[in-house]
Amino acid sequence: MPNYNGVWSLSTQYQNAAGWPQAPTFGFFAGGSLASSQGQIQQLIFATSGTTTDFGDLTVDVDNTPAGLASKTRGIVGGGLASGNNISNVMQYITMATSGNTTDFGDRTVSSRSLGGLSNNVRGIMFGGDV
Repeated sequence: MPNYNGVWSLSTQYQNAAGWPQAPTFGFFAGGSLASSQGQIQQLIFATSGTTTDFGDLTVDVDNTPAGLASKTRGIVGGGLASGNNISNVMQYITMATSGNTTDFGDRTVSSRSLGGLSNNVRGIMFGGDV
């Protein structure tokens, strides 16, 4: 596979398209501010009409913008506002290949809500937030 340095013509790019990363086929929503959706994980399959399906539940119910991270196989939710208005430091994950509830992934060093998150297939970063 080429190293993708320099400027390529469109025909050269299409010749190497088989080596491009594949777009995801599904997405997830977790938590929420309504009591009825606070602990839910919903899955959206992009090729369908856009209706979500139940994937499982969060082990620790959170709302108020927890951070979300993902690789090709695992999704992580961290921080947020837990029940009783307690700011959470919990990180929890799902394995995307099988539906089900989250599993404990560890704790953040700082409890916070209203976080941002970004990730690639190797590393994730949670940032910002309100303590």
